[in-house]
Amino acid sequence: MLAVRSLSQPALPRPLPSWLGPAWAILILGLWWLTLDTTTAPLLARGDAAVPIEAVRFGITMAVVVRLVASLFEATFYRSWWRLRGHALPFGALWLWLLALSILDMFAQLLPTLFGDDGSPIGVAGALLCGIRPLIPDTDGLGAAARVIFGPLCVLTLGRIGLTAWLQAHATGARFPRVMAFTMLVWLVTRVLAWWVSELARGQSPLSGIVRWRVSARGAPPRSSSAPSSRSRWSGSVGGGRGTARAAGRRRGSARASSSSSSSEPAVHRANAGSSP
Repeated sequence: MLAVRSLSQPALPRPLPSWLGPAWAILILGLWWLTLDTTTAPLLARGDAAVPIEAVRFGITMAVVVRLVASLFEATFYRSWWRLRGHALPFGALWLWLLALSILDMFAQLLPTLFGDDGSPIGVAGALLCGIRPLIPDTDGLGAAARVIFGPLCVLTLGRIGLTAWLQAHATGARFPRVMAFTMLVWLVTRVLAWWVSELARGQSPLSGIVRWRVSARGAPPRSSSAPSSRSRWSGSVGGGRGTARAAGRRRGSARASSSSSSSEPAVHRANAGSSP
């Protein structure tokens, strides 16, 4: 159980006055739109995007809306969790703080373009700072799952999780290590759900990748297309037997025909001899 100190009033201050809250939210969401637009600009410049630019802009707008809904859901979840434990967190202040902390996620998306992912020391340092996805092998099965689940993990992400935990501990009086462990668990669960959604969006079952990984880890040789199965071998043997029987029948028929033709030749010669003068 998380130890909670009984407080009469919420101890989470607002990051700025209430009348500036809507402007603050619009500013953060606008920065997110610019961030996503900047990260997709190289793809549009190289012509790698398979959809029109209008569709890309619409996708960016929907991603910003998803970010807004996710922040509202996160604030609602933490507020409900602590309310069940006897402490009410102010929803507005918590939501504004979470929006402010999402700026760290913006930097995690913008900075990789400066480091690259070529495996150099600078690239490794950038991966540790902005996301370890380039350090995870791009393979099927658990490799693909690890890239989706643990790919965003980095120093900036840990900083955002730590600050989120500190806000909850400051507002409730709970011990920071326990709140940090709880917040980290929530982040991990959301990443697993994101992996499941990404697999289902591609029309695949998340469990199929794990099964493929287990088969490859056991070293089971794949079934070769050149090796016939038992059914094909059985059908081949039956077909071969039938073909051999038909060939033997044809040979016997030709032998009887040749013998009958040879036996009729003397009678023909005798008939010709009797009819001759």
